[in-house]
Amino acid sequence: MLMAISAAAQTNTSTTQSGLTYSKKTFYLDGKAISKNQLMNVLGDDLFKKYKKAKGLKTAGIVCTAAGGALLAGGLVGIITAESSDSFSDIFAGGIIGVPCAMIGAAVTIPGIIMWCSGNKKIKKIPIAYNSKNHPTAYLTPASSGMGVALNF
Repeated sequence: MLMAISAAAQTNTSTTQSGLTYSKKTFYLDGKAISKNQLMNVLGDDLFKKYKKAKGLKTAGIVCTAAGGALLAGGLVGIITAESSDSFSDIFAGGIIGVPCAMIGAAVTIPGIIMWCSGNKKIKKIPIAYNSKNHPTAYLTPASSGMGVALNF
């Protein structure tokens, strides 16, 4: 005879989270939004440097994505205009200007997206690093004699 046991955890959404969290471009400490100056004081030098580096990577990614997208779109417009024209000068200009612009645009857009996502991912790891240093956590872990409880301070 097989029996299945299931347990469901209930969460209360009205309670505030303790520690540092990041949501919608804002950091929260114990459920309250904090400013960039407060963030610098909360994180300390090491984590704040990591935050600034990640924020710079994200910003550079946004700029590269926007610039590359504009070049790509402009290049494609030039190519399409050249193909629909009967004038030799339009065809020549579209091929000479449109193709390189589209290629450069694609070459800048792809790394821009990668930098943007990478920077955003690193920013989201800042609260995890802060909380692991400043808030103890407990979890179950395998042990040689069965299961054990581990506390991280």
